[in-house]
Amino acid sequence: MKKTLTFLFIICSVNLAMAQWVEQGTPAETTLRGIHFQNPDTGITVGSNGEVLQTLDGGLNWNKIDAGTTNTFGDAHMTNDSTGYAVGNAGTIIKTTDGGQSWTILNSGFSTILRGVHFINESVGYVCGQSQRIWQTVDAGANWTLQDDLGAYWLREIDFPTANIGYCVGDGGNIHKTTDGGVNWLAATSGPFVEQWDVKFPHPDTGYVCGTAGILIKTTDGGNNWIALNPGTSLNLYGLHFFDTKKGYITGAEGLILYTEDGGLTFTTEPSNVIMACVDIFMYTEYMGYISGQSGLVMKKCLPPTVGYTANVNELEISFTDTSTFGENHYWDFGDGNLSYDQNPQHTYTTTGTYDVQLIVENLCGTDTLTQTFIIQSSQLPEQDDHDDIIIYPNLNSGSFFISTGMQTDIGTICITDISGRQIISYELKQQGSNIEINGNFMPGIYLVHPMNKDGLRTLESRKIIVQ
Repeated sequence: MKKTLTFLFIICSVNLAMAQWVEQGTPAETTLRGIHFQNPDTGITVGSNGEVLQTLDGGLNWNKIDAGTTNTFGDAHMTNDSTGYAVGNAGTIIKTTDGGQSWTILNSGFSTILRGVHFINESVGYVCGQSQRIWQTVDAGANWTLQDDLGAYWLREIDFPTANIGYCVGDGGNIHKTTDGGVNWLAATSGPFVEQWDVKFPHPDTGYVCGTAGILIKTTDGGNNWIALNPGTSLNLYGLHFFDTKKGYITGAEGLILYTEDGGLTFTTEPSNVIMACVDIFMYTEYMGYISGQSGLVMKKCLPPTVGYTANVNELEISFTDTSTFGENHYWDFGDGNLSYDQNPQHTYTTTGTYDVQLIVENLCGTDTLTQTFIIQSSQLPEQDDHDDIIIYPNLNSGSFFISTGMQTDIGTICITDISGRQIISYELKQQGSNIEINGNFMPGIYLVHPMNKDGLRTLESRKIIVQ
């Protein structure tokens, strides 16, 4: 006997409210210029007048840390859960090895103002700053070597999409590139003659640069050519974070937060509800990130998942496809005592019946739940004359037939579906021993008659009828 599991209806879907950017309280009053997280809980942000803040609970609380200097910091970078760096004025480079709870001032060997820092692994890192100078360390900050002295302008940010390919940007439209790990830096095609504040290359060839007065440019050929994008603003743009070549965030003056998912063809403005400049942005995942800025500003965005799934039925086996948004962990309950933690599981039922299939999706920001009801029914059933409690005649018909029920049955409703389980019509029985005449607009095919009790449960095996 073949049996088919068919989708009936959705019972419930519980979706948590989609959170937006929420301001976090900090003890800082100065501009926080750099922010970085290495895991969901541990993060640092640095800024003017030696300001260093640390969180151990995902931004709920920020602790003010004495870094041993009042020099302004321009950027920060964590290389693992414990180790991080911050750079600033007068050649200041500080290092933490305990997640930001304490800091050591390193001997950089120079006094140049620094504004950008980037590490490609736990040992190799780069800093850049005043007079277009770039330094490298290969021993986790113990020693620093001047790689290039490129001119009189400032370099404000540096990014390495690979171990050997890196880009550095600054004032006067200067964009510099290395393809050999910083041994040589060459001038890429110059950008607009303005202050350029940030650079991000999600791919070695595709990158973005933002700057003063709404300047936003993009390359898709490794910096040989740059095209101007239109972010729809003339405000200064300070921060960038791109997940891939298409999706990314841009932050700027007066609380500006922009999002694109098509590589900068269009932009959506996300409300910040602040008027302070949003200087730096770090997205830990696509659904969770942080912004630092003016007047001690720190904001967080944390989106819970939105659950969804579809099902494909083949006999007793059903294949589930997860369609959830931002779901990281998946918990399936098939309603028959069996569970799965796969994203897209398959399951085989062993008996007929009605089953509530529940999917719970989870991420760092919350959970969402969806339950859908499925019924196992037979597609090859015995003829009705084997059953005295319900009779269907004539079986082979043109859409007009009779259903008679016996006096001893507990049937409350007769439900007729097509072979895929789609309900065509249903009848409520007022009393037992009923004789129902069916005159339906049935297309030719096989249909199933399901006797149900008053609680909606199957009381007898389903019957097959053929309309020709």
